[in-house]
Amino acid sequence: MLHVWVANSPDGSCTVFVHGKQCRLFHVCTNKFMELGSNEDSSSSGADTKQTFSHTETIRTARFDASCRSLLTCGDDKLVLLWDCETGKCLARAVMGKKCVDAMFIDHEAEGHQIIVADKTGNVFGLERVPSAEEGAVDVLQPTFLIGHCSTITAMLNMWTRDPHTKKAKHYIATSDVEGKVRVSHFPTAYDIVSFCFGHTSFVTGLSKATFKNSDGSSSPLLISGGGDGSVRLWEPLTGKNLDTFWPMAHMKNATGDLSSHSVGQKRSRESQDPASAGTVGSLSASPAHNLVALGVVGSNVVEVLRVSDGVFRPLDSSVISLPGKQVHLSFDPKGRLWVAMQYRYFQ
Repeated sequence: MLHVWVANSPDGSCTVFVHGKQCRLFHVCTNKFMELGSNEDSSSSGADTKQTFSHTETIRTARFDASCRSLLTCGDDKLVLLWDCETGKCLARAVMGKKCVDAMFIDHEAEGHQIIVADKTGNVFGLERVPSAEEGAVDVLQPTFLIGHCSTITAMLNMWTRDPHTKKAKHYIATSDVEGKVRVSHFPTAYDIVSFCFGHTSFVTGLSKATFKNSDGSSSPLLISGGGDGSVRLWEPLTGKNLDTFWPMAHMKNATGDLSSHSVGQKRSRESQDPASAGTVGSLSASPAHNLVALGVVGSNVVEVLRVSDGVFRPLDSSVISLPGKQVHLSFDPKGRLWVAMQYRYFQ
């Protein structure tokens, strides 16, 4: 099955869809798709030149920066590409030594964004954009080693908190691996580890973050992870404390025990969890504005939505939603709308 990815820009203006080695940008305001890859320039001789940039193998991730002007993609072809969201042109590129598994922006208030990429061997690099010496050529992303892992990295994200005294932002990197560990490190001094989040008994498949509001009006920045053991876990990232664990449904069943293809909005209680029959958590996404977390199990036709309050997962009155096809990836946009990529077969 081809790798599928969907992600939304921080302002909700764009959504990117990845299918195998293809990447398309959807502008919500104009309701139009944009193909990425062609750079057309006029040379000094007056002739038009056209350069085509694209991934030749599976794209593993696509992420927007905070300004929503740039898009970052990386994949199995060892390429990291930086795109202009308005024009679809490639701005910069890097060729890594190993296959890439994840990439992201870390946005600084004063320095702008920095690019971080993780490869399949467990190494994390920072990429510095260096202007090209050739006229009309794209810029080069120069890698600098940041931190290594003893096993393959499966997911990565950036987090930050604000110091109550200096009011300055403190940045962190959270990484997960195939051995079930989640590590939180300082940035840019990534060798300085803040915490380990232990609890998963199999590989970690994905990470998400959000600052959720509590019932007393306070707010807590939390980390969410999903794993091959079928569990979704809620963490205090700076202490590594496991606040809660939830076991999503692998399938939705109706009253007769058969898989239901049209049930919508079924409620599920905490007591109905069955860790023994849980499947691999394939994707998860958080909506901090609504205190929601959406979960999808690999090969499942359902999405489960939970509310997070006071450090606990709480099923909604209509927490389980059935889909017409198997979900493969999902993402909340800033307005709390859930975008789901599915395998769907049309019959004539």
